[in-house]
Amino acid sequence: MRQREAEYTNKTIIQNLKKKLESAKGKWRETLPEVLWAYWTTPKSSTEKTPFFLVYGAEALIPVEVGEPISRFWHASEESNHEAMAMALELLDERREASLVRMAAQKQKIERYYNMRTNLRYFEIGDLVLRKASSSRATGMCRCSSGITIRASDHETPREPSSKHCTLFPAIGLLS
Repeated sequence: MRQREAEYTNKTIIQNLKKKLESAKGKWRETLPEVLWAYWTTPKSSTEKTPFFLVYGAEALIPVEVGEPISRFWHASEESNHEAMAMALELLDERREASLVRMAAQKQKIERYYNMRTNLRYFEIGDLVLRKASSSRATGMCRCSSGITIRASDHETPREPSSKHCTLFPAIGLLS
């Protein structure tokens, strides 16, 4: 899991924990398992699956379902359960790949939305652009005050500024 995804997951868990703690002040130890269970069993929009399913290959049973048998338990035997779990494990890689495809599609959708709202500016060689002072200092340009000397690097000798250093910088192929 990438750092950004881990931070987003932690942020979501902390937000949910804060909401639950408003009613149960100081009982975070009892509340944390509930919040984690809710996070693990909630389908995510990017994958359309729960994190629990993507890890274990089966949907989690809600604790209420464990206590009160429902129809899917009545007809299940140990042998049919092993067969179903084996088949689910075989399909798990395909389901994970499908989730990755959905995540990539969602990322492209977000990127298109962002790019639609962004005004890109294109510069041609010869256009005047304003550069950051830090990038000017890095290249050794002057500050354009009279009497200031220019140094390209620490080991070069200082020289007097010329008028060409005191104008706007022309655009070049790549801007930093």
